[in-house]
Amino acid sequence: MLVNLFGASVCLAGLPLAVSTLDCTANGFKQGNIHVYEPGSTNYNKFAPSMFSEFSTAEVLANIKFVVSPTNEAEAKIVLDLANKCKIRVLPRGGGHSYLGASVYTEQKSIVLRMKRFVPRSSQKTINIDTVSGTATVGAGVILGEMYEEIHQASTPSKTFHLAGGTCPTVGIGIIFGGGKGYYSRKHGYLCDSVKSMRVVVYKNGKFTAVTASTTTNEDLYYALLGGGGGNFGLVTEVTFELIRLYNDKDGNNVITFYKGGYDPNAASDKSLVGKFLKYSTSKVADSNDVYTRIQVDKSNAIGFHALCECSKTGCENCVNAMNTLNGEMNGGQINHGTAYSEAFWEGGCHGIGEVNSLIDCAKAVESKTLSQKKNTVHKSMNLKTEGLEANIKTALARVKESTSGFPMFEVDVVGGKMKQGSDKNSYPRGGGKYDFNLQVFDTSSSRHNIHSIYNAFKTSDIGTAYPDYPDPELFNKDLAVPKNLHKLHYHDSPDYESFTARYTKNITALENIQCKYNSIDMFRFANYVGSIKSKCS
Repeated sequence: MLVNLFGASVCLAGLPLAVSTLDCTANGFKQGNIHVYEPGSTNYNKFAPSMFSEFSTAEVLANIKFVVSPTNEAEAKIVLDLANKCKIRVLPRGGGHSYLGASVYTEQKSIVLRMKRFVPRSSQKTINIDTVSGTATVGAGVILGEMYEEIHQASTPSKTFHLAGGTCPTVGIGIIFGGGKGYYSRKHGYLCDSVKSMRVVVYKNGKFTAVTASTTTNEDLYYALLGGGGGNFGLVTEVTFELIRLYNDKDGNNVITFYKGGYDPNAASDKSLVGKFLKYSTSKVADSNDVYTRIQVDKSNAIGFHALCECSKTGCENCVNAMNTLNGEMNGGQINHGTAYSEAFWEGGCHGIGEVNSLIDCAKAVESKTLSQKKNTVHKSMNLKTEGLEANIKTALARVKESTSGFPMFEVDVVGGKMKQGSDKNSYPRGGGKYDFNLQVFDTSSSRHNIHSIYNAFKTSDIGTAYPDYPDPELFNKDLAVPKNLHKLHYHDSPDYESFTARYTKNITALENIQCKYNSIDMFRFANYVGSIKSKCS
């Protein structure tokens, strides 16, 4: 999950060198502080289970030659240069949260580039918090739980920070290449909107070199990476984020939350709650206070309505009033005063899994607990318009209840439309209006019936815009070619699978040109999504 939420493949174009003079074995990559883990070794077996999903068949696993783990840009360039000369495919892997195991999927002999040990420049740590500038600079293998914990430890009551990321602590920062929503998305946008800059290893002028991508330097690469699929353009090695500045009230609270569970759509008193919650989500009260709302439905009937309001410099009074309004509309619920850190701890599933004292410990426990589920989990997403959404949610809810296998669930959230646009030539339109609703569907069934049934319940609300890396198998785009054997990698097994595409339609030419500028040998091509990227650059 290094350069994209779903992993990235690196396609190798050999240079005119005699491969026979090179050491292309594991020993050849053991240079400097580079670690190499070969199948069957202790270190390989230690983390291998979390890398492989149900799509990692014995045939696929047999194609993984070894795992290479660099710590800095110089070592990354050594690995890429040698792999390119040896004509070995490279599969970058960051946090490794991909349900599909896409970052280790391969049909030819390959090496996995594990970024977990990667340290940013001029640092000795993978995570570096600067409370003066309000930024965090991290290596590409960092996960959100680790970041939240480090930010919490660096904060003080008078100067508190957080990150506008998601709620799952095991998700890697590669989520920025597909958006990255969370409880702060209505006010601060997707997590990718918090990215100030990135370091990227690209192929230019006949060699691998590391460059900075930001709004002022290599701006085209910056915007292409944030939504255009990092694997198409370069190997992202470090990211600098702008942190959220939080303001505590006299009791140390900086967020106010609302929750109402136990929703029963068949009960007379509950039938109107979905409509009431959606109406509140688009109301002036919610909009003026940037209240984040989520409807969550799962098979265990844990159907709930969530809301979060971030306190302002003047205190939490406006948020308390906003939550009281929602409480009245919903005929009661739970209003809690808390902190962004405590909410991350709670929503990350850290409670009820034993002695866990930090989000870092929680991430490890959650990863271990969910490994068996993760191997069968599939995921789909789309952005939605408000019209007809209430009926769509009720239809989807009924389909969840009717399912006889797996553990289907879905979430409908309000997300901010404050997407960075840049100049016209570098603009990658995403989202629409001040806010959208976003749908995510999950299921653990080996059958794909559940997820398609639930997803299709929302098709009439699809607004046709989303961060490009969110795949939509049903959306046909004749301008995009379907990558070879894509059906083996992804979850869509219906006859219309060849209509698979991400939403690159208006940007495909610009993305092709940017790829040719920074990746002329197609070294980092993310074949899962942009099948029509030029194979040759003039």
